Amino acid sequence: MSTRERILDYVTKNPGITFRKLAQELNIGIGNLQYHLRHLEKEGKIISKRLGGKNTSSPRVLKKSTGVL
Repeated sequence: MSTRERILDYVTKNPGITFRKLAQELNIGIGNLQYHLRHLEKEGKIISKRLGGKNTSSPRVLKKSTGVL
């Protein structure tokens, strides 16, 4: 499993996880994690938000009823 796949899998299982917690849990350097999160966000696979002073990541989910993200 590639680093990006590991990140996406972990974020999917732990929506709203903070950036630092994700880096710690997956033992990935900050710069490396930023790089992969940026690509996952550009690909539309995750959403990153700043909540309460912390950066969080969640999977992008398609709403069944509307077909809108």
